[in-house]
Amino acid sequence: LTLHLEANNLFPTIQSGFRKGHSTETLLLRLLSDIYGAIDRSQLTLLALFDIRAAFDTRTMSSIMGAFGAWMSSNRLRLNPSKTQFIWLGTRQQLAKLDMSALAAAFPDLTFSSVVRDLGVTLDQELTFASHINHLTCNCLYQLRQLRTVSRSLTPSATSTLIHSFVTARLDYCCSLYAGLPASRLRCLDRVFRSAARLIGRIPKFAHVSSFMRDVLHWLPIEQRIEYRIAALVWRCSLGVA
Repeated sequence: LTLHLEANNLFPTIQSGFRKGHSTETLLLRLLSDIYGAIDRSQLTLLALFDIRAAFDTRTMSSIMGAFGAWMSSNRLRLNPSKTQFIWLGTRQQLAKLDMSALAAAFPDLTFSSVVRDLGVTLDQELTFASHINHLTCNCLYQLRQLRTVSRSLTPSATSTLIHSFVTARLDYCCSLYAGLPASRLRCLDRVFRSAARLIGRIPKFAHVSSFMRDVLHWLPIEQRIEYRIAALVWRCSLGVA
């Protein structure tokens, strides 16, 4: 089916799912590109995240969501209103101009969030990624603590494999979205990488680990990992495969 859709150019140009060279990361990059473009034009963005599932029975949507609900009904889809989220995105100055009381009165059925989760990435209104990075850091440190309790029973190779599965893969997921963030915000992620490297190499807490990361593990620091990820995406785009 995918081959037929590709051969006949039936995929929508902005679709990322089920397309070669596309992923959740490329989709989120496109989304953020549109949002940053709106910010540069001194505009706010209203992001709506719908929870949709296949269904054979549908219920009447509210007046605000009526047209959208009718379209979903005709396509045998069902909206989950309790998991539908709305968030305003922009700079602090732009967001300060919003009259949330007036919006709440005009749209009583809608709840506007300050933080939402989209495809595994937590987005805040100013796109600082502070909440996402804090949660990611805590999650990875928890995984490292769990692995540390059994590390003496594992070979360095086994430890490395487990850390890649439970820690570094999470750190690398959509890391290109962090481009442009201040180094102070990324520092905690770099500390996670260093802690992971110490666990693999069984290096004491206060010993130097940079050379081990570079020469043995061939790991880049977080800022260079982000740059490498973006460069790889740009290269794939230039080849027409992304």
